[in-house]
Amino acid sequence: MENRKGRGRESEELLRCVACDDHLRSSEGFYCPTCKKGPLCKKHRLPRHRECIGCTFDLKLKEVTQLKQQEKNIRSFVNFVYFLFLVFAVFFAAEKFGLTKEIEFLQNHLISESLMYIGIGSAILYGIFYILLISQRNRIGSVESEIRDIEIRR
Repeated sequence: MENRKGRGRESEELLRCVACDDHLRSSEGFYCPTCKKGPLCKKHRLPRHRECIGCTFDLKLKEVTQLKQQEKNIRSFVNFVYFLFLVFAVFFAAEKFGLTKEIEFLQNHLISESLMYIGIGSAILYGIFYILLISQRNRIGSVESEIRDIEIRR
């Protein structure tokens, strides 16, 4: 009789995974906090994530989309800083060749004195944001790699 009671308790604790219909203990199952599905078995959860595989996949896709938008914005800013550098390089060259009399903008003494500093500052900004752009591309690559891994597990 005791065996039957023990088996009865075990069957009460057994649940079915809503995704794959496998049996699982109630202590082993989890409910996805994002989509509220559950109980789900361990196969439907990625290590270091609270969400189910489907929700983790969706979150990673959103993250890649946001990172690509940020990359586009950074690339635009890098191009703008590069443009500024080229403009000030042309003005600096015009000053060195004595063309300041022809260009009204460069006749202002304060502007002509600060051309070199503005050019150096824009070159430094270009370098910093170019490194940031490379870092952003690496981050996108790692998140896309995570997405491929999730697709394999799906």
